[in-house]
Amino acid sequence: LKYKEAYIAYSNPRGFIHQNKDKQNRLMRIDQLHKFSDGMLNDVRTALDNRLKGIRMKYLPHTIWRKSDKERAAAMI
Repeated sequence: LKYKEAYIAYSNPRGFIHQNKDKQNRLMRIDQLHKFSDGMLNDVRTALDNRLKGIRMKYLPHTIWRKSDKERAAAMI
């Protein structure tokens, strides 16, 4: 992969794993998303939108979204 995102989107989005300045993985809960920068929030929004629309990436885990997962992602978008 030439380009790698600084976050991971899961099928049950309780939060997002991102790398801090020291390259350590950190979990940020959904209620703390206001702490992300605008660029990172746009990337997270795009990932959630892609998952909601059913766009699959080869490097993301393939799980089936429940109706509640889709509603939660749609509310966050």
